[in-house]
Amino acid sequence: MRFIIREYFRSLITHLGYNCLIVFEITCSVLVVFILMSNLSISSMAANEYKESISDKILFDLYVIDPSYFDAVCAGEYPSEEVVVAINDDPAFSLYSLGYLAMSLPYVNGEAQLPETFCEGYEDGYADDYYEEAQDPDSSAYQMQRIQCMIVDKYLMEEYDMTVTCGRLFTDEEYEVWDTRAPQPVILGYDYLEYYSVGDIIELQYDSLLVIGILEEDTLLPDQIYVGISHLMSLDRYVIYPAAPQALSEDDSLVTTYLQDTYFMGGVLVVHDPTVNIQDKLNRITNLYGFPPLSATQWAGSELKSAEIISQRNVCLYFVLATVLYILALLSVSSILIRRMEKEKITYGIYMVSGIPPGHILVSILLEFMTFGIMSVILPIWVSFAKYGCMTIPVWELFVINLPILVIAFLPTLHIFTKIDLDKVIRRKSQ
Repeated sequence: MRFIIREYFRSLITHLGYNCLIVFEITCSVLVVFILMSNLSISSMAANEYKESISDKILFDLYVIDPSYFDAVCAGEYPSEEVVVAINDDPAFSLYSLGYLAMSLPYVNGEAQLPETFCEGYEDGYADDYYEEAQDPDSSAYQMQRIQCMIVDKYLMEEYDMTVTCGRLFTDEEYEVWDTRAPQPVILGYDYLEYYSVGDIIELQYDSLLVIGILEEDTLLPDQIYVGISHLMSLDRYVIYPAAPQALSEDDSLVTTYLQDTYFMGGVLVVHDPTVNIQDKLNRITNLYGFPPLSATQWAGSELKSAEIISQRNVCLYFVLATVLYILALLSVSSILIRRMEKEKITYGIYMVSGIPPGHILVSILLEFMTFGIMSVILPIWVSFAKYGCMTIPVWELFVINLPILVIAFLPTLHIFTKIDLDKVIRRKSQ
């Protein structure tokens, strides 16, 4: 044991430069992999919590039962706003509205301003038609991108607790009136952060938009694209408009917009108390206001299928980066250890000729490797507490990260050790 300890310290001191370089290489690789894993772990947990919070919601489609009433409802002959407020005031459920549309973003100097990933139809595979031909007042043809947009109301934003990474959300006034004489306030999905900032003006064909905020990354929303098919959709590439039921025209008059009654042609009822009689409550509200009867139909397949947005987007990238780092670390550490071992062949040979068991020598080498492993996790642990206030992944996973590097790098060392020619050592010692 005395020999093992003495040889351990001798080797650490004698090869201080090599050893520091080895620790540096392993620490860098472990640190980078640790940061990648931590970010993935944190974002995945946040996404899963968010998914769970919205996937458990009981959702219904809400619509006017008698089609003969529909035109009258849309024409404002019934108190739509009062009914919507009354439904949302009931603790048993809430009602929100959303609609889909596309805005036309003109080309600049013959070039599209945004990648086709932002265009209408990209997720469905028909992004080849992401532009349209239009005609300006001067009759000169130009191209426009059809960018996917969504119209939301304040109830939807509150129901899913949407937040922005920068800027702000819509004010109550912006949900009420759209001033056509000023740029329309919009919130952009997270992927727009690379192209626009808060305060930017986006010029469209006939009007303009004012960017007031950027949504948090991976903001999700339940969506029923077909009957019986529900999923979680990402808003990262959407332009979000406020659902203002009235518009202020050029002559200062208020006019009703087509958004007035989207609640009753695409509204979503979120039931908070599944024990109540939903239809009975709706009937009482509509009878109170003299509103046409409403029907609530539960989403078929209301158990939403997970979009796995985080995983699909990042796991592959993380895997590639981790693999590259591992390969570079293995090559570098192995190369350093081989050079170090070549210099120690004579010393180890002398030890063995002097009667020191080879196993004792190998144990001292293994102790060094254990030291490398322990030292390489110190910095990641410090970074974890300094940045996150806790360990984002278990400490044992840090050792699992660097273990393959140490084991694989040790194999060439072991091979050289077993090939030490004692005859050469004896002849050299006798000279």
